[in-house]
Amino acid sequence: MFAEKLGLHILILLLGLAAGSCLREYIKNILKEGRTEKACMLVQRHKLPFFSGVEIINGLLWLRVAAIFDLSWELFFYCCAVSALLALSIIDWYTYEIPARCNFFLALTGLGIMWAEAMEMGAWSQVIWGHLIGSGVISLFLLGLLMASRGRAIGGGDVKLMAAAGLLLGWEKIILAFLISCIAGSIVHPLLMKWKGRGRVLAFGPYLAFGIWIALIHGREIIIWYFRYLFS
Repeated sequence: MFAEKLGLHILILLLGLAAGSCLREYIKNILKEGRTEKACMLVQRHKLPFFSGVEIINGLLWLRVAAIFDLSWELFFYCCAVSALLALSIIDWYTYEIPARCNFFLALTGLGIMWAEAMEMGAWSQVIWGHLIGSGVISLFLLGLLMASRGRAIGGGDVKLMAAAGLLLGWEKIILAFLISCIAGSIVHPLLMKWKGRGRVLAFGPYLAFGIWIALIHGREIIIWYFRYLFS
């Protein structure tokens, strides 16, 4: 049993490393398009990051997912999802844009998770409604914020990201993911402004991705702990 599990984890790690290599090339190609001033500057000065660590990070992320989920369709879809989160985080950090392809791919993994959970539980209506509500509960709030601020407070890519992630996580975990993202952004970005001279404009994608990752891995435990603490 131990040998089989160890072998599975080694296989997942190797597959994650291989997928990370493809991911690195995708990120490089997006940055080379130079859609923003910062990306153009990186290309012109030959300082385009090559992200040699993307393979390792992606492999470790897949390994962490495999430590929680057994060999199943859920494991496959969640591994694909975390790769999309890693890619969009790096791209948004340098370009202040989240590629529509990343959000679309994340939404596809959410549909896959919805199908896998419904097949396992046999409660199609409950699962589908939980994920559909998750897709709208935060994204509609952010859409209202986007329209009210005319794009100054939040970007359209962030709205689409939370809609796609809501399909993946369901309504409870997506709320948790958003709260974690806001806390992380409010702590980290002021420090980067002070110590690294980063501008006031916030690339929110990496913080949203961090919150989604935490909710994906530890969301159930955090929610259970919170309600036990609230009603104890």
